[in-house]
Amino acid sequence: MMGTSHAITGAAAWIAITATALPATGIHPLAATEVVAGTIICAGAALLPDADHPSSTIAHSLPGGSIAAGAISALAGGHRKGMHSLLAVLALFFLTPQLAKFTIDIDMWPHQLLFGLAIAIAACTAFALKSLRIVSSWASAWIFAAAVAIAVHFIPSVFEVLPLCLAIGYLTHIAGDMLTSGGVPLFWPLTLKPPKSISRNKLISMVWRPNGALALPILGDTGSWREWALATLAAIYVAWGILATLTADLAV
Repeated sequence: MMGTSHAITGAAAWIAITATALPATGIHPLAATEVVAGTIICAGAALLPDADHPSSTIAHSLPGGSIAAGAISALAGGHRKGMHSLLAVLALFFLTPQLAKFTIDIDMWPHQLLFGLAIAIAACTAFALKSLRIVSSWASAWIFAAAVAIAVHFIPSVFEVLPLCLAIGYLTHIAGDMLTSGGVPLFWPLTLKPPKSISRNKLISMVWRPNGALALPILGDTGSWREWALATLAAIYVAWGILATLTADLAV
């Protein structure tokens, strides 16, 4: 999937799981503030696995980002390797709560600055804003994202749902790439290749790739018209979800 498609589907997944104003949603119901704030954060989190690609949106977010992406790629075994695995999801699950330990006390500030969590929120917000072309430059994205990270200190419940937000975004990215013909190596660093006795079957080779990646390639190659169709429908769903959530909240 392309970066924009990942961001849109990440936002759609967050709406589907947390909003209650739409039919067949609200698996993990949250307040309107958390739903709306989480939508943009989850959109950015859905770009995180592509930190292993020097040409990704994330790699261009800061000076030297492409060098960092290259280093991550080397550690992860390349693009769509370690960063697109269940091991990466597990690492995210355990590392995200540790961000809460990084705090700063500032005089004349009514709240303790949750520096680690604020950085995560700002980064995801900036990634989403630029990927979705809501802003035209990275400078604008980071300025707006910093304002969001500071404002969230007055809505502490958003910090509480951040681990869920990052996890949903990350998993949505992996699921999206599984829907393309390339698939993902879910069990990396293990390479579980299909036995030769069944690898010649076309259907099996599409789902269980010769390199060990798993796929359900209903979208075809990355950037296909089917991917863009899915992204368009997801974008409509997100807009509908946010509008319905805000309308329902104002009606209360």
